[in-house]
Amino acid sequence: MALQTKTCSGCRLEKVLGDFSACSATNDGRQSRCRACQKVTKDEWIKKTKAKNSVAISIPVVKLCSRCDLVKVGDEFYTNVSAKDGLDGACISCIALKHLDLKRRFVAGYGSRCSCCGESRIEFLTMEHRNKDGAEHRAKREVQGAWRDAIAAGFPDIYTVLCYNCNQAETHGRMCPHKLETLPPVTTGGFEFSLW
Repeated sequence: MALQTKTCSGCRLEKVLGDFSACSATNDGRQSRCRACQKVTKDEWIKKTKAKNSVAISIPVVKLCSRCDLVKVGDEFYTNVSAKDGLDGACISCIALKHLDLKRRFVAGYGSRCSCCGESRIEFLTMEHRNKDGAEHRAKREVQGAWRDAIAAGFPDIYTVLCYNCNQAETHGRMCPHKLETLPPVTTGGFEFSLW
């Protein structure tokens, strides 16, 4: 029995039918081009597509910050692939100041200090979700978005400000040490011990 052959429309060589992929749209049930020719075409397409999609953006050496109107070195900007020059419009310092201003407005709306221990240094303060749904809120809105939500809602009671120490204590399901200090010590079997 003779092997059935077919001429490839790509390389123009006569090959056995096993060298052609199946295709229900043709009379003989096989692709018109052999697998080797199809692979070459696919590899060329992938190479061309990758080159097209990875157009190098030349990052400028200096750039004018859109917030402070100062000319700064390109390293002083976050990268932004959607921007024409590949950099954010505002410099890193201006973005940090914008976030700090937002945090100050949020903290001021809740009394400018930790609601547990009274810590007032802004660097140590953070948002506390009284309903314990902070992870879900941050997943949807990130930290700055959560602060904006509280400010826009008029500082509702579902949020408060805690220092990071108090926040971490309560995050792990414990009572804050500052609150424990006000509780009387527990005595059992003649020994006195703290709940913390």
